[in-house]
Parts: sequence; C-alpha cells; structure tokens
Amino acid sequence: NYRNMYVVYNLMSRGILILKNGRLRLFSKSFTNFVLTIIDKEQALEFERDAKRTGSWANLKLPLIIVIAAVVVFMFLSQQEVFNQLIGWFTAAIALLPIITRFMITFSGFSKK
Repeated sequence: NYRNMYVVYNLMSRGILILKNGRLRLFSKSFTNFVLTIIDKEQALEFERDAKRTGSWANLKLPLIIVIAAVVVFMFLSQQEVFNQLIGWFTAAIALLPIITRFMITFSGFSKK
C-alpha cells in the first residue's frame, strides 16, 4: 500500500523496493513473479474487496453526500437566484465534458478504438 509510507521506506532501506523511473518496483523480475504467483487470484480479489469496503472513501462517502445535499437544499430554499446560477454553471460544465475529453484524447496521443 503506497499510502503506508513507513513500510515503503522500510522496504526501500532494505533494498526490496527500488525507485526506478519515478515508480516503485520490486528489486528483481523473478521476485516480482514469485509475489504474483504465491497468492492465488481469488485471495487477491478478496483482499481488494476488503480494502474497498474499509477504505477512506467508504467512510467519507455518506457524510459527504449528506453535506452536499444539505447545501443544495439550503441554497434552493433560501437563495433561489444563486441556486439558479449554480445550476446554470453546473449544466455548462457538464456540456463541456465531451469537448474537453476529445481535446485531451487528441493532444495526448491516444487513439480511440
């Protein structure tokens, strides 16, 4: 887990992880293959599911949605003009998303397949 910096630095100091081209890698290709084959896919998927269930987004999602909904309701009830402008800006931003995406694809060198 890259967020656990203490463990990452500890593994780097022992030479297990190395920084190469701006990315963390295991020290050898054979050790990478060993790590990938020692854990079966079902167990790795279970680890991933557990991480998603107990992740920080899972803990923050409901309170964040409640706060955003409360702000929207408050603005709708007390500031009708501000709410109308906010909806207008939001609609314009949503309408610009396809244009921005096409622009990014064109200039990033990715081909659309």
